Amino acid sequence: MEGGEGAAMKAKGVLFLSILLSPLLVPPLPGQGCAGVPDGDAASGKVNQIPFGGRGPTGPFQNVRYQLRIPAAALPGGGGTVTSLQFAPADKGNYFFRSLEVRLAHLKGKKFSPLFADNLGGAVTVLSKSRWSWNVPKADAWTSLPVEGKFVWDGFRDILVEIVTQGASCSAANPGFHRSNSLECVYFLGYDAAKPARSGYGPFKAGLKVRICVGGGGGGLTLFGKACKGSGGRGVELSAPNPPTRGKSFLVRAARAPAGAAGVLVLGGDAKKFGSFSLPLSLAGMGAPGCFLYTDILTATAVRAGAKGDASLSLSIPSGAVHQGKVFYLQWVFLDPQANPAGVILSAGGKAKIR
Repeated sequence: MEGGEGAAMKAKGVLFLSILLSPLLVPPLPGQGCAGVPDGDAASGKVNQIPFGGRGPTGPFQNVRYQLRIPAAALPGGGGTVTSLQFAPADKGNYFFRSLEVRLAHLKGKKFSPLFADNLGGAVTVLSKSRWSWNVPKADAWTSLPVEGKFVWDGFRDILVEIVTQGASCSAANPGFHRSNSLECVYFLGYDAAKPARSGYGPFKAGLKVRICVGGGGGGLTLFGKACKGSGGRGVELSAPNPPTRGKSFLVRAARAPAGAAGVLVLGGDAKKFGSFSLPLSLAGMGAPGCFLYTDILTATAVRAGAKGDASLSLSIPSGAVHQGKVFYLQWVFLDPQANPAGVILSAGGKAKIR
């Protein structure tokens, strides 16, 4: 009897998607995704001069060792190479460093320690500069710090960002970067790289806001929520290499779907309500435990995953000035009969803003 009920639930899932699907085959493309942590707003939050320094050239904020903990739950799921690390400046200007080092690592254990070495699991230096100037062209906008080394996130452990500055100073009238009130950080002021301190102050819930991209290329989406696991043990990745721009095509990608699976890209305009339902909407009652719908559904466009589980769609963005600044939401849904009784899996949600 249980087998019959399971088959019926799978049939319902297939029927739901079959209304939306067409046998469209697309070439495989590499996947990636970006996430603002703890949110995608680069213009909010208090401002800290730690760790990138103040006006200088002297003072307690010019020589700093700083560690920032980024929870795995806030990152685009599945793991991959970190390709972009972005921060949220409060003012435009040039930051100058006598030396700057940035390392990425997996958090060694479950606890975040004041002892710097206790937090660094397999640290990789992704940026090392001497007598270097970092141009910050705009306030309250995500600004990339170059990532030149290769760090591969394993997809389940928290990421540790370590920044060490020596002789930092800034030309901005109001130097500093927006911080959160939830991300943890540990730091030491007046840090001497020649006589390194072993421990810092904290952890404090005052870590810098950060936007991090995993995979290939820049990011056009802010991800939220989590993908539910498919039959292969991993969730579908939603990504876009560039933000949507008026009058241009907007490329949206999927990765790690079941090979050859049919699916749809859902577009919506609301991430809080879908008719009478509140979002996110759990699909556990429909036979897909751990899966959530993150957007209402205005349109759905069909795809079929390639042999590597990758798919893409190119969407046309209207050219009118009235569309600039508009926000919309996206989510992938794919058939996966072995994943759950409903036979469907969903990606995380994505938020896009038209330029």
